[in-house]
Amino acid sequence: ILTSREHSGSIPKFSLNYTEDIVDFIPLQDFLAHDSVWQKNRYQQLVEWSMIQSGGLFKPKECGSFCESRSVILVPYRNRTDNLIPFLSYIHPFLQRQGIEYQIVFISQSMTTSVDFNRGALINIGFLYAMNRSSIHQPWNCIIIHDVDHLPESEDNIYTCSDVPIHMNSNDNGLGLPYQTYFGGVGSIKPGQFKAVNGLPNRYFGWGGEDDDFQERLNRLGLKWRHINQTIGRQDTYVTLGHEKARPNSERFRMLERAKKLMFKDGLNSTKFQLMSVLEEKLYVNITVDFNKS
Repeated sequence: ILTSREHSGSIPKFSLNYTEDIVDFIPLQDFLAHDSVWQKNRYQQLVEWSMIQSGGLFKPKECGSFCESRSVILVPYRNRTDNLIPFLSYIHPFLQRQGIEYQIVFISQSMTTSVDFNRGALINIGFLYAMNRSSIHQPWNCIIIHDVDHLPESEDNIYTCSDVPIHMNSNDNGLGLPYQTYFGGVGSIKPGQFKAVNGLPNRYFGWGGEDDDFQERLNRLGLKWRHINQTIGRQDTYVTLGHEKARPNSERFRMLERAKKLMFKDGLNSTKFQLMSVLEEKLYVNITVDFNKS
């Protein structure tokens, strides 16, 4: 995964407007109109000049010692370097305008083995890390599950939690929902609700299935999740960045048939992994793990 050190001395300076507390926000379409060199410049300036604390933690000054809204953004990740810089360069200024305390946590699956990507297990690991870290500051009261290739367009899309879980990206690239029960991409959920459904399943290796399994868990516990408001301010609109397609899980539909039956056996309470490293970069925490597929 990219680190701040890889940029040192190689990226030219540019002017970044910022106040004492936040950097300037650039609307998504204007941001995407710039090339990758410009985005790298912005990334480096965020590393050097923004008021973000080490590990991607930001707390608005107006909060004082306590912020009412405290969201941790969990990003499951593997070998998406081309998405990482645009994501971090855009999402920090976007979030800083919302008056919330937040932290960005990348949970990276190691490239040292050929085991397929496991999004569900990575999110569980990120949740466990975030809850353990709560002992050194005010506990997080909102979990945002966030794919690295999704960028929110609307400034009305506030990254806090509602009383029910919210699926936030119901209009990717202006195409609407792929199907009505879709809960992939980006979603918000309270920590207690995430624990109640035992997190996400760990058994889905490869693309697909874990998000549908997750919404089945929500339904079983009667958590009336919903899609974000689709009529006010285009809150639901996200742009997805290009990337190489992951290998689909060919068994995902068969596995979904057992989703509700296995939800209390397969999830947070059964998450197993090998911890490779935990690195606090300026704009994010990076937790690198590996799995043994069994």
